[in-house]
Amino acid sequence: MDHLPIRPELTRSDLPPAPDAVSTLRELSSRLRDLRAWAGNPSFTRVVAEIAAVRAARGVPVEDRRPGRVTVYECFQLGRKRIDVELLVDIVAALGVDGTGQARWRRAHRVASGPRPAPAPVAVAAAAADIRPDSQARAVAALLTAIGTSGRRVVNVVGPVGIGKSQVLSALPVEAVMVDLADSESALDTAVLDAREFVLVDNADAPAALDAVCAAVERYGDVRFVVATRRPLSGRSQTPIALLNELVIVPVHPWEDTEVDALAYRAGLDGQHQRAAVVRMAGGVPLLADRLCRAIHRGVQLDTPGALADLAVEEVTARLRRERPHADDLTSLTTLASCGQADEELLTPAGFADLAEISLVCADTEGLMLREPYRTLFDSVHRWRRPLSHRRSVARAMAHHRAVLTDSVDPDQCSRRTEQALWLTGDPTIRETLFPSREQPVVVRSSADSDADDIGRLVHRWARRGEMDVRSSERLLNPLFADTPDGFRIATDQDGRILGAITSIPIASRNHHLVEPLLEGHTPGVTDQGGLLVGMSIARDNAAQAALMRDVLVRGVRAGLVVVATQWPAYQRLVRRLDFTYLGTTREDVFHCGRQVQVHTLRLVPDEIAQWVSRLSRRGMPLGDLGRRARLVDQLRHAYEHWHTPSLLSTSPLLAHPATPTVSALRAVLSEVAQRLAADADPVRATGGRALLDAYLSRAGAVRHDAGSAHPRPGAAVLGQAITDVAEFFWPAQR
Repeated sequence: MDHLPIRPELTRSDLPPAPDAVSTLRELSSRLRDLRAWAGNPSFTRVVAEIAAVRAARGVPVEDRRPGRVTVYECFQLGRKRIDVELLVDIVAALGVDGTGQARWRRAHRVASGPRPAPAPVAVAAAAADIRPDSQARAVAALLTAIGTSGRRVVNVVGPVGIGKSQVLSALPVEAVMVDLADSESALDTAVLDAREFVLVDNADAPAALDAVCAAVERYGDVRFVVATRRPLSGRSQTPIALLNELVIVPVHPWEDTEVDALAYRAGLDGQHQRAAVVRMAGGVPLLADRLCRAIHRGVQLDTPGALADLAVEEVTARLRRERPHADDLTSLTTLASCGQADEELLTPAGFADLAEISLVCADTEGLMLREPYRTLFDSVHRWRRPLSHRRSVARAMAHHRAVLTDSVDPDQCSRRTEQALWLTGDPTIRETLFPSREQPVVVRSSADSDADDIGRLVHRWARRGEMDVRSSERLLNPLFADTPDGFRIATDQDGRILGAITSIPIASRNHHLVEPLLEGHTPGVTDQGGLLVGMSIARDNAAQAALMRDVLVRGVRAGLVVVATQWPAYQRLVRRLDFTYLGTTREDVFHCGRQVQVHTLRLVPDEIAQWVSRLSRRGMPLGDLGRRARLVDQLRHAYEHWHTPSLLSTSPLLAHPATPTVSALRAVLSEVAQRLAADADPVRATGGRALLDAYLSRAGAVRHDAGSAHPRPGAAVLGQAITDVAEFFWPAQR
């Protein structure tokens, strides 16, 4: 399964740094440096070659295609007083920016090159107010269209806490009276009397405020209202039925990641890693982005997500109190967030009913859940502030889901409960892959004959972006579609536009010739068991990728077995993290990409799903947690003993750790730790470090482990203590 880090058009979480907020050439060059880092820090020689390719595709004569390497290099220097705009655009194109992004860089150059007044300090509080992103402009345009064409008296602007409804109302270019019901419901009647044509009503979320709005709409039949609420007025039980025909709904959508990045830049975050953290956690909600920026300015470290989210959660809670003034209701939000999704048996009937009334809570198939990105933020804060309470909530929810799984005979319910159990593991890799913090409606369906051209383009793009041989990839994957037109699952948006696809074909003897090139020697044993083969996966953004992956889980439960054939390291790590069984690799590099295909399987029959979930929860999935110390020490010992045989390290559970994602990284890190131990001032630890180096990492040590070797080895007790020291040195959280 290969969700490629496609740049720039195919991942929302890894979009190129945008230049929207720059005002000087120094800032423009700084952002250009960020773009080069985003593109993987290619050498300037490589950048020059890519510029030549860009210009060749544009038809530039050969003699004018290659700029000077020094000329390109100087564009990245912060002291520049002039940058050629055409060279700038070619540079960003070479670094992976699409046509729309290139236009942004051209506009930013025009702004940065013009005369500018001395910049005033930008306060965090003013950042959101200063930015007028395209997302907000689209919301204003949609609202104007609804006002002008719908013919309805009430236009309902809808969006969750902090999404920017107030800014949309204030940006409307219409003559109207605006009233904020967060201050007083009685102000509405006064505003209506002063209105010429429109009344703009903000913060109409408290029960009394909603009652006042409904009463005013019924009382003043000649006045038009634009009302901002967190939930649609049409879904409120107290809304008069006669009013439903007077309503038109205009949703306010989250900001694009580039727009949140620009907000963070204007808020004073110069570091790319800081802005990336804000973008990742904010989920396109500007209020959350603003509070995350403030937390960073307060000195909160990026590696403490709970502390980083605390200020944002406090602000959201304060605003929710306007609609639900009872403290108990809001306290239970943290419990709901940490449970992922909860039914009435997990919450209690009264708690379930109270939570259902909160605007951020939505009803899902297996109960209530907090909307993203709020769910992830509330859960992070709960884990950080009250770790024991968080642990109890997760344990209780996990036990409940396992009980439902054990008793259920409905495969759809099993798959949904399994999803919830995976959320409860808290594992960052699983959360990021299956449960992205940005909400986006995605529809997943089976492919059909009419999708042939789109599938072909996706295969080509998948291969090209993954640095694979395009012809080899098409030769392997095109027959899959030709023989099984429904052998791919397609992710689309609500308008039917294709966002991605994943190979998902039934494994059966009739498909032996199709799967054999991907499975090679593992084909006979796999095809005898049936199940589902998952291979190529490509998606335009994380939300589409997550939808495809969850769909694989649903179909895998129905099929009873999932077989994953992937050459992509990120997904090799994911399947190991999910405790798939490793079968081995193909003999050949079938995609000609320098990596062999690895084959992993997972049985998902009803009587084994609960056991699988239990294994995942027992392993303690939070970051860096690979189980009890004894288990970790065993894994480290295995890694040291097979130091000189990388093929035997390729299945090590240690590769699931973010710091050691590859065999080479694992070897490098454990070598470094052994050397640090050997140089320790403590003679006991130093002796252990030297023993590790002598017994395992040196060539003499490798000889000692050969059968029949007469060479002595350090004492087992010394080595055992040394490996324990490595565990504590590298994973101190495991003590």
